[in-house]
Amino acid sequence: MNGPGNIICSGDEIHLPAVAMEEVNLSLHGANRFLERDIPLEAVEGVRHLLPLLNEKPLRFRYKGVLVVARLVNGSPRIITAWKVPPSA
Repeated sequence: MNGPGNIICSGDEIHLPAVAMEEVNLSLHGANRFLERDIPLEAVEGVRHLLPLLNEKPLRFRYKGVLVVARLVNGSPRIITAWKVPPSA
């Protein structure tokens, strides 16, 4: 697979491990997307849930109606971009 991996999780049944309480960094592009597209903080919550799965390769996942692309940078999670996804019909 050349692109980011895909993961979908609802987040309802997941509890945050202690390690997931670390900070999440936004790239400038990601921060702009949060502001421009009114992305809810659930995107950050989703990254914290998937922290054990992140590595240097971008991971794309859907969490509570938000599609997020994130990866690890120098050991810290970084959201590359995020946008709202319309509900499936």
